Amino acid sequence: GTNFTLAGNRYTLMGADSYYLADYATNHTFDDNGNEINNSIIYVNEILDKAKSLNINVIRTWASMVGGNQTSTLGSDWIQNNTGGHFNLFLNGNITKYNETMFKALDYVIYEASKRDIRLQLVLVNNWDTYGGMRWWVQQSTGIYTGDGTDSYHDTFYNNTAVRLAFQSYINYTLNRNNTYSGIFYKDDPAIFAWLLVNEPRSKSTGVNHSRIAQWASN
Repeated sequence: GTNFTLAGNRYTLMGADSYYLADYATNHTFDDNGNEINNSIIYVNEILDKAKSLNINVIRTWASMVGGNQTSTLGSDWIQNNTGGHFNLFLNGNITKYNETMFKALDYVIYEASKRDIRLQLVLVNNWDTYGGMRWWVQQSTGIYTGDGTDSYHDTFYNNTAVRLAFQSYINYTLNRNNTYSGIFYKDDPAIFAWLLVNEPRSKSTGVNHSRIAQWASN
């Protein structure tokens, strides 16, 4: 029907966003000003404990920080914002270089969330360049580095076969990952509430085009 259910009962969610959980779960990251943070995993537990105390039962978090080795202005081997912050990457350098450290950190987040009866919504790609986004996927999949911020270049993400196959490969890898802490495949894990295909999707090269996004999602 129109309601979520759990074990036959209506499931009402209270949600929150904490995009950086996996990054912090690596136990070594940087703040938004580029300052090093060691033992950062303790903040993951703190956030989950606080969420539990507030009766938050669903948390939205990133499974999609990617970047590195592009010749545009999107960063280097780290995703980097304009104030010097650094972030760990699930894909570091290209579309096939999976970072086990980051995926194991996500394993930890999922496992610890499940222990608190908290479920996660995992974000698979960002519309924007921050944390690596659609333009990064276009760059790495096509080898064309002319992403100057134009809408047409960005929207290649939706209709280019090479980009689509590369992104599908990333989704397949993620869904079929076996959690190192629980032994449960992501695709079978009840701790994962939902998959968010794109954060804040846009398609504007031919005007605001919702049908293009819908068609891409269905494929």
